[in-house]
Amino acid sequence: MRATGAPSPTWEISDAARAEGARGLLYRSRSRPDLTHVVLFDLIGALVPDGPPLPWTPPAPP
Repeated sequence: MRATGAPSPTWEISDAARAEGARGLLYRSRSRPDLTHVVLFDLIGALVPDGPPLPWTPPAPP
C-alpha cells in the first residue's frame, strides 16, 4: 500500500486521535498479538514524567 503512495491506515487513526485531543495510543502488535505498543504524540509535561522509571504491573485479564 505504501509503495503505491497511499497513506497508511494507522496514520488516519493517529490523526483522528490527535484531532480528538489524545496525547498517545496503545495498540496490539500485529506480528506479536501478546505485545502492546505505545505511541506518544507529546513528550512534554506530565505525559512523560521526569525521574527514575517506576514499576508497573497491568491488571490481570478478566
